[in-house]
Amino acid sequence: MAGIFFYTCVNDVKDVEKFKAANDIPTEMMKEAIIQYIDSGYTKAKLETPLIEKYNHVKRQMLFPQGLTVTFYNPEMKPISRLTSNWGMYDELNRKLILKNRVVFINFEKKDTLNTNLLNWTQDSAKVYTDKLVVLKNPTGIFKSRGGFVANENFSWYEFRKVEGTYHINDSIQ
Repeated sequence: MAGIFFYTCVNDVKDVEKFKAANDIPTEMMKEAIIQYIDSGYTKAKLETPLIEKYNHVKRQMLFPQGLTVTFYNPEMKPISRLTSNWGMYDELNRKLILKNRVVFINFEKKDTLNTNLLNWTQDSAKVYTDKLVVLKNPTGIFKSRGGFVANENFSWYEFRKVEGTYHINDSIQ
């Protein structure tokens, strides 16, 4: 004698919503965090933030909902540049940091200050970039790029697309 059994699975909408909500809760939270990036025996960068929310569910990411500051150092531990933002997200799988809202990147040696509302950093290429408006101020003028920007991670070199600017020549604005 043969029997056929049919089985169906029905998910209760409330159960699905609870599961979905559980994935929106951080698995770890850190307050007043300082993270140092060390390479070849010296600190290359130091990240400081009031709050890190780490998610290990579907997406492996760290959120910096209250902003962050990253200071880059030379081998003598002298600060080279500083990057600040009011919000950030690090995607661990793609090794990419996305910074939004009042992003400021300062190069102390060149006296360059870059302002934008979106900046991406890809760890594998060690480059920062955006396709949004950037404004760069330095002792020689103010430069704007509506078409994007790319730089190395410590902001010692950079490249703009679609540049416009005001330049200081003989202490006057031209």
